[in-house]
Amino acid sequence: MALQEDVKQVMGSLLAVAQLVLKQQGALTPFGVAMTTDGEILHLAGEDGIEPAEAIERLTAACSKSAKAGDYRATAIAYDVLITHPETGEERDAVAVNFDHRENASVIYCLPYGIAGGEVELEQPLTQQGEGRVFQTTAGGADGPGGGGIIQP
Repeated sequence: MALQEDVKQVMGSLLAVAQLVLKQQGALTPFGVAMTTDGEILHLAGEDGIEPAEAIERLTAACSKSAKAGDYRATAIAYDVLITHPETGEERDAVAVNFDHRENASVIYCLPYGIAGGEVELEQPLTQQGEGRVFQTTAGGADGPGGGGIIQP
């Protein structure tokens, strides 16, 4: 399956869960989605009761371990962030997603969102180069498209 199809499936599954959780709870506890080498989508629960940065770190480590074992071809870890939108300068809530693929792809997507009338509206994503930590890609760095450092948990 092509990289773009994997991105579409993983992100589609992850964003559906993120929207549901945001609608029900108004905030997002870090969680993940993985695609196995067979194309199966797995949902990975984050840990409650710990700092979001630690939950992200633990999810990343678990995904990396499974990726090294050859179990995964793509992973995505989602978490809630507050960003300063680079185009408007406005502070916004956003869903950040660390997406990694075994084909040397690592991207951080950041989707500003609003909740109105009980509905969650995700905006177009901002992107920046990911760190490539799950599959140990050479993509590293945070100065890709969208500017370095705009997305922090």
